[in-house]
Amino acid sequence: MPIADNIPTFWRDPQLPFIETRAVYGSRACYDQHTHETFSIGAVLSGQAQYWNQRKRDDTGRGCVVLINPDDVHACNPRAGSPWAYRMLFVERAWLAQLQREIGLSRHQDLQMFSQVQSHERVVYDDLNRLFERLWQPAAKLAKETALVDFLIRLHAQFDTVAFELKSNHRLSRAAEFIAAHCLDDLGLAEICQAAQLSRSYLIRAFRQQYGMTPHAFLLNQRIHHAQALLKRGQAIADVAFDCGFADQAHFQRVFKRHVAATPGQYSFRTYAKLFQLGVPPKTVL
Repeated sequence: MPIADNIPTFWRDPQLPFIETRAVYGSRACYDQHTHETFSIGAVLSGQAQYWNQRKRDDTGRGCVVLINPDDVHACNPRAGSPWAYRMLFVERAWLAQLQREIGLSRHQDLQMFSQVQSHERVVYDDLNRLFERLWQPAAKLAKETALVDFLIRLHAQFDTVAFELKSNHRLSRAAEFIAAHCLDDLGLAEICQAAQLSRSYLIRAFRQQYGMTPHAFLLNQRIHHAQALLKRGQAIADVAFDCGFADQAHFQRVFKRHVAATPGQYSFRTYAKLFQLGVPPKTVL
């Protein structure tokens, strides 16, 4: 049973709940600027795209590897609507931070962030693709986990990391924390401003400067994170839309696709579980 072009395929293994992978071939889908709660690293297999991360724009294409720290606002979209193909690996922040402590990188409790956002090193590209192939093939948990840890150890040896820095404006941080904590509610500016002790005009202007998106975009991004967690657990799409504060399922579908470049059905547990049970392998690198 082949995987069709332009349909994102998600892979997860219940024995390795701290990682997730995504593969897309022949995609023309575009993302809104968004963030991940995970560390993300991806290999571009074909095509050309414009990559935006940490307020920098650059071109990326076949043979490139992109590195995205948790909470970095980013987007990566095909140029001029041309199709492209890529694979992504998402690693839970807490699990990666623990690995960093084990290899002596940091004694801190939080994650060390990668300084580089893109690599053109062939060895990194090849290593990452070999890891994908190992994860997707039938193998013992130990074999997959060993391959993952070995790859990440070598990645840290190849790239510099820096300690996580707290946002400089504590009131804006308080606003972001308030939005994240109440993202399922129908928030208004007055509530956010009261919680952070900021004026509306300052919040709108400064929030975008610090977080790379408006308070409303930040709220929607948090709702999508919550929706992804519910979909992973197999909750029905209509229920997820309601639970995550969307006006209706159609609105949820539109916002989800702009952030994830996949429909909720394509992302849902039942979709990828079925593919995994059928033993459908993602396409190999040509």
